[in-house]
Amino acid sequence: MKLSTIEFKGYKRLQNASCNVDGHVIAFIGPNESGKSSVLRGLSWLSDDDAPALSLRDQNRRAAPSDQTLVVRARYRIDEEDLAALQELNLDTSAAIDARTVTEFRRSRRKNGEAITGIETSLTRNPQPFQVTHDALSKVKASYQDTKRLLAEYDVHETPDLVRDIQHTVDPKDLDWDEERVSTARELFSRIDNISSRVNEINIRSAKVSLLKKHLANAVAQLGLATTAGELPDPKREMRLLLAQRAPEFILFTDNDRELAENYNLGDENLRNNPPAPLRNLLTVAETTAYTVWAASVSGDPAIMRTLERKINATIREKIEPMWTQARLTIDVTLNQGGLLEVNIQEIDSPDYTVTPIAERSDGLRAFLGLVCFLIAANLPTPPVLLIDEAERNLHYDAQADLVRVLSHELRVHKVIYTTHSPGCLPLDLGTGIRVVSRNPRDPETSILENNFWTKPESGFSHLLFAMGAEAAAFSAFRRAVLAEGVSEMILLPTLLRNASDGSQLNFQVAFGLSNLSAARAINEVALITTFLVDGDASGDIKKQQLTEAGVPGKHVFQLPKGKAIEDLVDRKVYLKTVNELLGEQGKEIPIGTPLGGATIAKAVDDYVKAELDLPKGVSHKIIASRLALLGDGLALSAVGQKFLAELRPKLENAFTEPYVLQALDT
Repeated sequence: MKLSTIEFKGYKRLQNASCNVDGHVIAFIGPNESGKSSVLRGLSWLSDDDAPALSLRDQNRRAAPSDQTLVVRARYRIDEEDLAALQELNLDTSAAIDARTVTEFRRSRRKNGEAITGIETSLTRNPQPFQVTHDALSKVKASYQDTKRLLAEYDVHETPDLVRDIQHTVDPKDLDWDEERVSTARELFSRIDNISSRVNEINIRSAKVSLLKKHLANAVAQLGLATTAGELPDPKREMRLLLAQRAPEFILFTDNDRELAENYNLGDENLRNNPPAPLRNLLTVAETTAYTVWAASVSGDPAIMRTLERKINATIREKIEPMWTQARLTIDVTLNQGGLLEVNIQEIDSPDYTVTPIAERSDGLRAFLGLVCFLIAANLPTPPVLLIDEAERNLHYDAQADLVRVLSHELRVHKVIYTTHSPGCLPLDLGTGIRVVSRNPRDPETSILENNFWTKPESGFSHLLFAMGAEAAAFSAFRRAVLAEGVSEMILLPTLLRNASDGSQLNFQVAFGLSNLSAARAINEVALITTFLVDGDASGDIKKQQLTEAGVPGKHVFQLPKGKAIEDLVDRKVYLKTVNELLGEQGKEIPIGTPLGGATIAKAVDDYVKAELDLPKGVSHKIIASRLALLGDGLALSAVGQKFLAELRPKLENAFTEPYVLQALDT
């Protein structure tokens, strides 16, 4: 399943706030004290099975939530693997379990700490066995009316009342069965089975009696089947229980978990009793304890100490090495007499068997190793949603860029949600990876969550970076990036590239601004942006020529298909549907089938709404692009787009492996 939405009602400043969290890596940004950390802590509280009731300090000060309020809720979309697991349950449902009948799982927590789960499904217990039994009993009732005088001679009187009781018990409109109801059905089964046997003993030639015998036998059989059906688990309950086990947990990576030290003195009894979280996580990964390590190191027997050391390192390597793919590294622990434990990094593929103290490695790598140990020590059966508050803390820009890459590609997690104040820590997918926590303009004591920064009419990229205290291109100073012409490319291109390929996360960022910069200025100001994407029109031809004349290698400059803009790579029907949804909010629309001329679909739409819908500014292409990107893997591509994008992604990735150097140019 996939986490799709988070909701808060009365958690600290988040009185009534929600947002979509599609995407693998989501960064929450916003002013200090706006509630960014509250988002993470609320989600952590949601997953904590031992969490107490919501404390007063965590409740909204002015409007505390009621006892029944679902203070924090997470919504998950059901996927094919979930459906396959649900289909293995021993259930008799009203329809097949598939993507149309089961769509969402919900996890919530009330103020008192009570955990609540929910499911969005059209399925119920299959009513057919109960309806068939009900109908069979109606036939018994009718036959009894035709034979009741004869039956009275054989002392069979209770049939009408019994039929009424059974029909009430198997009411197909009431599908809530429990043990008491099943027990009642069993008792009624015995009684009607007894009546059927007594009627069968009536040995007279009568068509009406024969018909009654037939209907009674059928009713007995159907009631048996209905009782068995009633004994089966309630479908919604069983599906909720299973999905609750499959739902990714939220785990919060705190400051205390962050940094492994170069060494730890286990001779310190206080440290042994209360090991720092990074050490505790590391020892958990190694399947040992501080006391076990200390005992071996003071045993006086070097063989015991070295045996444990080898076991620890073998266990750590087995568990940590699969957690990332960029380089084959592992933590190497050295035990010393007296209890000193040293933490080193071993380069597995190094011909020199290089081992270096962890303190000498990059801050980004150390932060990552702390994360890996934290995740493994959590020992969760399902990859969790990793929460990190102020991900950039204690990391300079290059380390922040390393960390973002790691969060995007190396960690085996369901999703990463983090807060940041630093442009260097923004996610690679700027279009879909940013959420804003801001003070509610109508009520400054509360905060709201915004699904996508780029849908705000007044917001722009420079506005975002200015709000974060950065220069115009500081976000990408240590990254691979594609510099495109406009905001729409930045928002849409990552999603389009994923959908045209294998769906995996990109290892580069898409930025915009090329249309407003000269080639020389683009190269000088954004030194490590090594690839460029220009439009497929005449201005794109000019920009491409300028870049190559400035010395950018031709295989680092890419151009959209001739005559096309980024919107033309999207399926036309999907694009126009999204446009009409936006226009509909203004009471306008482009009628289906309207002929739209123009060089590109975006220009054609603009020309039409200006001329026919009295919208002199056209439509907001930034908002359209944002809404399209939020469709995620459901965003369909045009035939031209599929072909072009499938070829573009590997070309971009190859270009990043071949850096080039330019001489300083005048701007």
